[in-house]
Amino acid sequence: MGHELVGMSNARLVEVRRGIGFIFQAHNLFESLTACQNVAMAVELQGGFRNKREQAVAILEKVGLGHRVDYKPNSLSGGQKQRVAIARALVNRPQLILADEPTAALDKESSRNIVTLLQALAKEDGCTILMVTHDNRILDVADRIINLVDGYLESDTNPREFAAAHDPKNLDPKMFIL
Repeated sequence: MGHELVGMSNARLVEVRRGIGFIFQAHNLFESLTACQNVAMAVELQGGFRNKREQAVAILEKVGLGHRVDYKPNSLSGGQKQRVAIARALVNRPQLILADEPTAALDKESSRNIVTLLQALAKEDGCTILMVTHDNRILDVADRIINLVDGYLESDTNPREFAAAHDPKNLDPKMFIL
């Protein structure tokens, strides 16, 4: 995001992190809070105290959970919990989203919906999304595929070139998608 992080003060690092949405493989929700409250907390941490519930409900509706806004995590399926975590990362419309296996707990249709939503955000807001995934079903949505093997760059291609060069059944699971 145009900032050199090395040597940056802790206060400045906090500012930079506020422009990043994190989607963790494990949803990391607060069990005592509802889906809406988990998402609204991200708004509040950014200093947004007004309309935080409305913002949370709107993004939960976008990820297909409008009917579950007042449910606590123990009443949600694994895929629903992951969609709450995704909503939490998206609610503040960050400049950068770092996503670690965001579709791992989702079925095919939900995976496609979430990746399409991430793609729309990237286009609408000029957001960059760095996604680590083993989910070969969503490769066609990527603008760029970077394949790492044992920590080394094996390829940096667009999806068409990547598909032509690799049998989709034998793809290396250590893959970054931008």
